[in-house]
Amino acid sequence: MKALLLILAPVLAATAPQTAPALPASPPPTLTGDWDTNHGVVYLDQDGSRITAEYDYQGKRDNRLEGVLKGNTLELSFRQPSFAAPLDHGRARLTLHSNGTRWEGPWYDATGKQQGIWEGIKIGATPEQPEREFAPLLVSPVP
Repeated sequence: MKALLLILAPVLAATAPQTAPALPASPPPTLTGDWDTNHGVVYLDQDGSRITAEYDYQGKRDNRLEGVLKGNTLELSFRQPSFAAPLDHGRARLTLHSNGTRWEGPWYDATGKQQGIWEGIKIGATPEQPEREFAPLLVSPVP
């Protein structure tokens, strides 16, 4: 019996499932740059996961964003001194799409009421291919 185990041990070891080595985490996208958004141009800076930005309103660049990048989500707070309350400050939760050159997500005023969807694309970036649904495969009528 011992001889049989000695013979089978290498065979069993060779057929045992192997775990794949862990893939290295992909680096976060580089968001620094100018973004064309449905609320004007945003001038964004990134330092690691920390995000700061400013944007214009009626010729004044006194509007500010601050937040963090968590995975593919930007969690931001904003201040807009040119606007009356409750639009003078609030927050946004923006989802980055594909290669980090486009964002989209809701923004909320100071009371927490959703005011709309904020969309942006990094100036100079090529938008990714749109998401598509494909028709299911059909069984061929030919045997």
